[in-house]
This record gives sequence, C-alpha cells and structure tokens, in this order.
Amino acid sequence: MTISIRSANEEDAGLLSRLGGGLFSQTFAHLYDPVDLSFFLSTSHSEQKIRDDMSHGARYGIAFSYQKPIGYIKFGKNGLPVVLGIGRHFEIKQLYIERAYHRQKIGQRLMDFAFSQMAPNPSDVIFVGVWTENFLAQKFYARLGFDPFACYWYPVGRKLDRELIMVKSLNLPFV
Repeated sequence: MTISIRSANEEDAGLLSRLGGGLFSQTFAHLYDPVDLSFFLSTSHSEQKIRDDMSHGARYGIAFSYQKPIGYIKFGKNGLPVVLGIGRHFEIKQLYIERAYHRQKIGQRLMDFAFSQMAPNPSDVIFVGVWTENFLAQKFYARLGFDPFACYWYPVGRKLDRELIMVKSLNLPFV
C-alpha cells in the first residue's frame, strides 16, 4: 500500500470539510442526536471554518492511499483550556483516519508529519483532547508519550462530552 502525506492549503478546504465531517460521523454519529450532529458538523467542519482556522495558524496534513484521501491531522497553537510551564504550547486538534485504514501506522505517520512541521523546542509541550470513552485513541497517544493531564467539557450541539486532555513534554524524544 502506498501512503503519502502532504500539507493542506486553502484550496483543500472543501476536501477537508467532506473528509472531516465524514470521518467524525463514521466514528461518533451514533452518540448524538441528528440535530446536534448536524449543527456541530456545520460549525466545526465547514469549508469556511477550515479557511478561518488556517488563517489563524491551524495547519493540516492529509493522508492519501494512492490518490484517495483517507485521513488527516489538524495541529497548531494550543486552544485547549490549559497552560503548562514555559515554552510554546502546541495542540493536536484533530486526527481522523478511515476505519478501513486503522492499525496500519497511518496515525503515527500523521503525528510524525505534524511534529516535523511544528519544529518544537525541548521546553515545548503538545496537548491533545480525547473523548474520555475513546480508549483506543487514548492508548494510541499514550504509546507516543502523552500522559493524562486534565479534563474539560466539549460541546457537540447541545450535548457536552467529557474530554481528557493529554500532554507530551518534549524533553524526551518523540517516538
């Protein structure tokens, strides 16, 4: 299987909107009322939201299997409700991969891509928010050196999900 990853630009907003909305729905739609899900997708995965996020420093990497987009990562400055020590604070904002491509190290490759683009210093930290019931994602991030740090409430429409904030100190090598 040939997997490639490239940086996204504003021209990719439509692709990222469709991909992000589809992959979020594939993973989590069963948890939400359709009205809440529709509202959430229209506000968090719209083309305009993606363009706005890019204009404020968010960056994306898109994974392809041959020419087919199969996942992406969104990363940038930390926007989670937490601050830790000195240095810069980065955040892995979204990481989604089509279910058929899970367990093929694509998540690792997308993380490596994001990490290389962030060019962190040893005093920097990276945060990620993970739904408290998404144990596979928590295990994935733990393998990469992220540790549980705090929790907060994340709105999806009218529903509030409890999110776990995980943190990785960059004093250790990123593996």
